[in-house]
Amino acid sequence: MKTAHGPRFGFLISLAAAASLAWGCNPTTPTAAPATTAAATPLSTPTPPPNPVATIALAGAVGESQPGSRSALAWQGAQQAAEILGAASSHVYPVTAAELYAAVTAAASAEAPVGVTVVVTAGPEGAQAALAVAPQRPSTLFLVLDQVIPDSAPANVHGLVFDDVEAGYLAGYVAAGVSPTGNVGFVAGLASDLAAAGYLAGLQNGARQLSSTATVSPAYAGAAQDPQKGRAAVDGLVAAGAGVIVAMPDLTGYGAMRQACAHEVPVVALATEAALLLPDVRSCLVLSILRRYDLAVRDAITGYASGRPVPRVAVGTVASGGIQPGPFARHASPELANGLQDVLAAMRAGPPRPAPTPAESPASAASSST
Repeated sequence: MKTAHGPRFGFLISLAAAASLAWGCNPTTPTAAPATTAAATPLSTPTPPPNPVATIALAGAVGESQPGSRSALAWQGAQQAAEILGAASSHVYPVTAAELYAAVTAAASAEAPVGVTVVVTAGPEGAQAALAVAPQRPSTLFLVLDQVIPDSAPANVHGLVFDDVEAGYLAGYVAAGVSPTGNVGFVAGLASDLAAAGYLAGLQNGARQLSSTATVSPAYAGAAQDPQKGRAAVDGLVAAGAGVIVAMPDLTGYGAMRQACAHEVPVVALATEAALLLPDVRSCLVLSILRRYDLAVRDAITGYASGRPVPRVAVGTVASGGIQPGPFARHASPELANGLQDVLAAMRAGPPRPAPTPAESPASAASSST
């Protein structure tokens, strides 16, 4: 079990996004005040935020410690929040479910004498730990990534999730733009998985936004954590004419991406930064459509500290900055790159979900004809 602890900062940076505070001093020695002058008013102490956060602890998902992973990105957000708030920060990358539960329990039990403790974790095992510990620690704020928290849960447990339909839409648009066959292959573990269903719906609409003749072919491996089944799914998709592979952020998806590279077929990755997680797929990676776990964690904590209520389930979208495309890892045509920017602008300005497509712009219309 890997642990790390960060320093506690002795200053508070304003939470207002556009504000900055400039401190200055007079290099000359001040003269004594005349005897008839009233005593100088001492400098006022900055007003603490409504919910002063003293400690931020991350208990990552089991087996997630690699750069670019969900837990690593969440740790970046926790560190950013700690710096902004002058809070202490620590993280644990557990290798078993028992270690995860112990880490959540220890973090919640080490409450600071002044201020709030925030515990960040991820996935179903992290949610189980948070829900078990939360009733005994009502003053601790628990944030669980990628989990919808039911209304019946303790009031101090909150979920941070992302709109997979929007993420799939962006992936579908890019994938259709790089597929030489017009066919987009999508590899997922189970058809019943809600994230896979959301991605697929978005993929279909995003691909059609670029070209009305684009098609999306899903292949379900039957398991989310089986790289070999992911590889086999890609073999079938490529044989059926898929010119690009879109893959989920799990072990099955990692196997799918590697097999796509073996076929020299381009890849669009979902959720995490595949270029960091899987350096061996960089040669075929087009880009990753990111869930910005770092921003979700940072904004939830700093928002809470400023007095904004944390929703039971906070949803990251394109408009909120929670879903963003990473940089193109291989060459993309100017038409495709410009079209993607127009799609992003339309999604930020329009309804939260593209249904069925955002308003077509001149650039996206041009990319549809390529």
